[in-house]
Amino acid sequence: MKKIFLSSLLLLIFFMTACNRDADEFNPNFLHGSWEKSQFYADLEADYVETFVFSQDGSYEHKRSFRNPGTSEELGYSFFATGSFLLEDNLITLIYSRLLISVEEYYTDFEELVEIEEDSGMVTEARLKIKDSGSILIVYYPCNDMLSSSCLGAQTYRKTQ
Repeated sequence: MKKIFLSSLLLLIFFMTACNRDADEFNPNFLHGSWEKSQFYADLEADYVETFVFSQDGSYEHKRSFRNPGTSEELGYSFFATGSFLLEDNLITLIYSRLLISVEEYYTDFEELVEIEEDSGMVTEARLKIKDSGSILIVYYPCNDMLSSSCLGAQTYRKTQ
């Protein structure tokens, strides 16, 4: 009976330290730089590209744009935001200071984006995980209990610079 108890206790300790090691693996220095994810939208014949740029001074830029497929040529923007971010362990808090959106089309020229002033100061929180030696960023957005349609879940970005 003692052997079973000790074996169970050792397994429990192993799993607890394994979980702690995963949490400790987050290195905030890998976050700085540009991150991107993209997918092809057949109905628009364009690549939808979402980009985050995190600076060492605690500021960020977040944009959603459309590009000619397989190129870096921007066709237009659907969303653009700037602000600051706070990082505590792997929890990031994005504090928007400027928010611009396309209101009539999927995308438009940057100059045609409309500024949403009442959302200045809006805050978004997410959990982060960095994988593959700092080349993959996974952002875990919490689901909104009131609006299940607003659940993004995990979003995966690749480091571009």
